[in-house]
Amino acid sequence: MPNGNWLIPIDEDTCRRLQKVRLRGESISECIIRITVITHLKRGLL
Repeated sequence: MPNGNWLIPIDEDTCRRLQKVRLRGESISECIIRITVITHLKRGLL
């Protein structure tokens, strides 16, 4: 998008799974970033 944000469509199943692991007050984008960072840390990539 012109403001630098990205819009990435996700299917309904993925959305439901993200809602289950999302922390209180956390946006879906923040949740995705948190999960990505944790996954990379567990795999030793960060």
